[in-house]
Amino acid sequence: MTLKKIDWLLEMEASATFTLNEHYFSDYRQKFLESYRNARAEENREGDEDLLPEELIARDRFEPALQIMASVRGYFQGGATGDSFSTLSRHSRPI
Repeated sequence: MTLKKIDWLLEMEASATFTLNEHYFSDYRQKFLESYRNARAEENREGDEDLLPEELIARDRFEPALQIMASVRGYFQGGATGDSFSTLSRHSRPI
């Protein structure tokens, strides 16, 4: 039974997942990205009080990580509502 579960997990990992709720995903992704950027701008503001938040965001070396974080959070928060995981609709979970 353990090998069957491992095989199922490997199959799930190999399958490309996507959301059927693209509009929810995009909306949540943008909201989380804005939230993460604002948090970073506030953190980086010390010593640069004269810079606008947009200027702080443009210089943030963690911008790629913020993009990834927002995409992942947006996917699970907004894109994965209901039965919208494509892989879950194609595969049944082993008992």
